[in-house]
Parts: sequence; C-alpha cells; structure tokens
Amino acid sequence: MTESQKSALELQAVFAEWTAEHRQVEHTVQALIEWTNEHIDPDANEFSEAALRLRNLGLRLDSHFAKEDTLGSLLAKSRGVATPEIEAVQRQADKDHTQLSQRLHALVERMERGVESSTGWKSAVYELNLFLDLLEQHEELEAENVRWLITSTASNCS
Repeated sequence: MTESQKSALELQAVFAEWTAEHRQVEHTVQALIEWTNEHIDPDANEFSEAALRLRNLGLRLDSHFAKEDTLGSLLAKSRGVATPEIEAVQRQADKDHTQLSQRLHALVERMERGVESSTGWKSAVYELNLFLDLLEQHEELEAENVRWLITSTASNCS
C-alpha cells in the first residue's frame, strides 16, 4: 500500500468520525433550540439552565473543532501539499471557530450573570437564538466544504 493510499484511508476514517460528530453537534443544537422554544415565556427566567446547556455545547464544539483541524491536516497530507483550496477552508474555519467560541463564551457569561426582569430573559433568548442560527449556518457551510474537499481528494488519490 502506498503512502498516498494510507493517507486516503486515514482521511476516510477521520471523515467518518467527523460526520458522526457533526451529527451530534446538529442534535445538540436542535435540542437546545427545542428547549429554548419551550422556555420562551418571559417569566421563565432559566438563565442557569441555559448557561449549563451552553457550556455543554461548548465542550462538544471544542471536540468538533479539533477534529476539523485534524481533518484539514490529513487532507493536505493526502495530497502531499496543502492546496490553496484546503488552506482557504482552514483559514475560514479557524476564523469562524474563534469567533463562535468567543461569542459562546460571552453568552455563557451573560447567562451566568442572569437578569431578573422578563425583558432580560426575552433578550437573552433572542441572543441565544441568533447564536444558534449563526452556528447552524457555519456548520452547513463547513459540511459542504469538507464534503467537497474529501470527494476531490479521494478522486485524486485513486
């Protein structure tokens, strides 16, 4: 087996792990959206529960983002070089991951501080939903890019 074939097999294994993890992230986000919709009532005041759920999402995202970094490195290795396409996707992913992580951290801090008025909870739910929309958009675009790069790489390694 050639080095390129070994890299392609390793890449496929990491891609399978990433795909499973991507589904878990989607499931976690969907569960958080459903929970938020159930607690939209301005009198709900669920700041501490929201903070806990967001911290759990953050842990899942940390793992997911690390897997994506590995995937990018393996894509470059399977080609023997980091192509401009791979580098562009990696740069954008790094930028997005940093922004998403910072925004999530700030949202967790806000939830931990809490606000006792109904406007505070309503505003917090609005912010949380904006963040979840942004995360979903990121994940959809990233999945599209990863699938394209994997397909492109696999056809070049054959």
